[in-house]
Amino acid sequence: MPREINSGLVEFGFIINLQGQASFSLGALRLDFVPLIMNYEDRDGAPTRQSLGTFSPGRWYRFRGLVNLDTQRYDLEVTDFEDPLYSFTRKNLRLGGKMEKATNLWLNGPQSGGLFDDVYLGPVRSAP
Repeated sequence: MPREINSGLVEFGFIINLQGQASFSLGALRLDFVPLIMNYEDRDGAPTRQSLGTFSPGRWYRFRGLVNLDTQRYDLEVTDFEDPLYSFTRKNLRLGGKMEKATNLWLNGPQSGGLFDDVYLGPVRSAP
């Protein structure tokens, strides 16, 4: 990312196809994949795992999110390209801890294989 963002909205997005467990993190926002999509939300001062939906290995998914650094909340949209019934949107999720800035993201893939595409982190873009 050309510059860090320390207030307002930050967009992230990526497309993945995974064969095993993996994770995504952006500061205090963390998502784990396979067999469920799990996040970590601040509950009484401690990050607590929460299930957001199912994740099937070998299928293509798009993740797009908007983090509000001012409110410490985020929205997440998950698109399952192979079965739209498993697509979902969650609004106003809590971060797992305090996030003061967004400078980079981490995508940790499984040893058994995985593909990442269309990775983005930066200012909010217009809807596709």
